[in-house]
Amino acid sequence: MSATRKVGQAVEAVLTSGNNATPDERLKGDLQSAAREVSDSLTRLMDHIRPQSRASVQETRQEEAVDTILVATDKIITSNDSTDMVRQARILAQATAQLIQSIKTDAVATNDTDLQKKLIAAAKVLAEATSRLVEAAKACASNPNVPASQDMLRQAAQDLREATNVAAGGTVQKKNIRRLETAAKNAASAAAQTIAAAQTASPHCQNVTTREAMSSDCRAVANTIPELVGAVKSSLHNGDDANRTELIEMTDRFLRPSHSLVNTTKNANSFINHSSGNYLSQCSQKLAVELVELRTSLDRIKADEGLDGVTQPKKQIDAAAEKIREGKEEIIACKKDAARKELRPLPGDNVQNSIQR
Repeated sequence: MSATRKVGQAVEAVLTSGNNATPDERLKGDLQSAAREVSDSLTRLMDHIRPQSRASVQETRQEEAVDTILVATDKIITSNDSTDMVRQARILAQATAQLIQSIKTDAVATNDTDLQKKLIAAAKVLAEATSRLVEAAKACASNPNVPASQDMLRQAAQDLREATNVAAGGTVQKKNIRRLETAAKNAASAAAQTIAAAQTASPHCQNVTTREAMSSDCRAVANTIPELVGAVKSSLHNGDDANRTELIEMTDRFLRPSHSLVNTTKNANSFINHSSGNYLSQCSQKLAVELVELRTSLDRIKADEGLDGVTQPKKQIDAAAEKIREGKEEIIACKKDAARKELRPLPGDNVQNSIQR
């Protein structure tokens, strides 16, 4: 829009200069005719741009509102601080009000009767969910130390999140998948760096058993990286339900040995007296951070899977079973280390504190 206005101003400047430069009326007429053609073309261009520009602004506002809703609901669901939960609820209410207004604007602008009805219905559902959130926030503010009040607010936030997904045409799911794709790419890259660092440091590891365990974990993780990267590419290019499911499965498969690799490399570092050990430690720490983000992204998708028809009790049972399985694996690994007399304190800790805990 700004560029078209500048072109129009330039045309006016050329026209003025031309009129002042020659007394020839024929040349002036040709210049004015050319100027009119340019002005008419600019007018048609502006008429084309205006509705596109309004649509773009409207879409951007909806995107911003949905992003705010996602962040605020995440904080409410994971927080145990009533004050912070209520503060996030206020932010959430403002964002949903903005989204509702945006949806209503779309409803008024469309000529499609069916679409208009759907948009109005979506706005109504979102407004009702917002109302329940506000009531739950008031109850939590009045009874900040009552766990039931916090649980009610968390459930209201989850309900609002689901209503937002429906109202925004699946935007929540799409954003969840984009976040998982990014986290998966970063984690795969960090894992590859850790494997390379482990291979470099391995000859300097003075404990044979630890060295073998690290090598085994490197092979296990290396086998899952191509599958994970392939699933990310398929999700980016296609994005259908089958690719989404594959990405989730490959992420799960990648996480299991990767957590073990982090633990093994940390343990191995205690037996490495070489500069390669420092780099291995850095890579391992980076991988640990990326795995936290990957797990968080995956858990967020699983928590929202109820939007696809999976019941909440089943989600909770599956999540609990997964945590139990991971806990068993950690216990087995600890027992093996204990049997080999290879248990070591965590970095920054000492033996006495570890024993007391």
